[in-house]
Amino acid sequence: MRILIISHSYFPANEPRSFRWTEISEMFVKMGIEVDVLTTSNKREWVSLSRKSGTKIFRAFDPFYSFFNGKIKSKDRSPKLSKTLFSIPGIISKVLLLIRWPDYAAFWIFPAFLVGRNLLIKRKYDAIISVSNPFSSHVVAYMLLKKKSDLVWVCDYGDPFSFESSYPSNNQKLYRNLNFYFEKKVIAISRKIAVTNAAVVIKFQEYFKLPHTQYQVILPFLKMFPKDFNLKREKEFFDREAINIVYSGVLYSKIRNPSFLLELIVRIKDRFFGKKIKLHFFGTVGDCEKIFAEYHLGLNQWLFIHGAVERNLLHQYLSNANFLVNIGNKNNFQLPSKIFEYISTNLPILNIVSSDEDLTIPILKEYNSSLTLYSENTLSESVIENVVDFIRFPNPINQSFVNKILDENSISAISRQYLEFICEQVNVSNKELRI
Repeated sequence: MRILIISHSYFPANEPRSFRWTEISEMFVKMGIEVDVLTTSNKREWVSLSRKSGTKIFRAFDPFYSFFNGKIKSKDRSPKLSKTLFSIPGIISKVLLLIRWPDYAAFWIFPAFLVGRNLLIKRKYDAIISVSNPFSSHVVAYMLLKKKSDLVWVCDYGDPFSFESSYPSNNQKLYRNLNFYFEKKVIAISRKIAVTNAAVVIKFQEYFKLPHTQYQVILPFLKMFPKDFNLKREKEFFDREAINIVYSGVLYSKIRNPSFLLELIVRIKDRFFGKKIKLHFFGTVGDCEKIFAEYHLGLNQWLFIHGAVERNLLHQYLSNANFLVNIGNKNNFQLPSKIFEYISTNLPILNIVSSDEDLTIPILKEYNSSLTLYSENTLSESVIENVVDFIRFPNPINQSFVNKILDENSISAISRQYLEFICEQVNVSNKELRI
């Protein structure tokens, strides 16, 4: 069996979709699948070929990234605008942000389509899996497959596209109707929509009126690190005598706001009999710079902002923390994949949510060693006392639940779920493969 994976983000990109699909594609190879990957390149060559762990990686030129020299993406996942507003790159980037469709990878679509079309001519595939974010990957697959109904097409979603309103991928005033129209066409001709939780299936059904059987929930995966995968706490990151509380992930002022957490730490940091509380943020702060500026006096005292770090290193820092903290999204259909990585550390988790419908609540209730707080509530003295008590005396971990998560979210279990469906569609027995 041969599969083509279309994903704008792939190794060595330090992004969630890259981690997931680099691991899955390499697991496919171990299971006896021949895997080609169509992804992006910011090099000034139309297409390049490389190999990694048995996969063939075809990189199609992305002129937008080449133009901006691969600058870090902002909250809307676009290259940041030039600091010099009236420079030529700054003016061009501002215009492109207003008119691009469907998202930051728009200019990669045509080069990827040409490379993909050539691959379909030369190489016979049994299935194609397109991966978002960005939605542009699905657009490439649609252009390749709208006249080839014999190929199995699986659309894998990280986040919704057309009904994500807090940080839309494009100019909603121009493209809102087009977003819904095109996403409906994509979903209609694909064989399966893979999402990470059941709540988002309900949202898809609400907007697109397609049967439940077209969707499949495939959970985020956990990368299994060796048991001796450890890191000595470096002084600039962790104080051995302090209580180190760690948050990892991108922050957004509208949907994942750190204000409640910051104010909470201010209120509790002097209540531990001289033992210091230190709060560490790993990941980009997005559009929350002004929020952190209000706490500048605590910077490098009790507040530490480390920025994005390489994934293996992040896991080491998480493992060496005393407590982890999750800030839930302000919607009820997105499940942060990091919650499973948190669970794998066997550390107590402080969970900050905005409603009872947050998808992390039932998961962490089974985990047991967690405390859920509601950011919409005031920080009353009773809330403060609950947090202090939790930090002093956290509940024991439910180890049987952790073991269950480690098994269900392993890369082999996740990969099998994709392959079992594809095998059914192409009439290949599981026994013919190593799944």
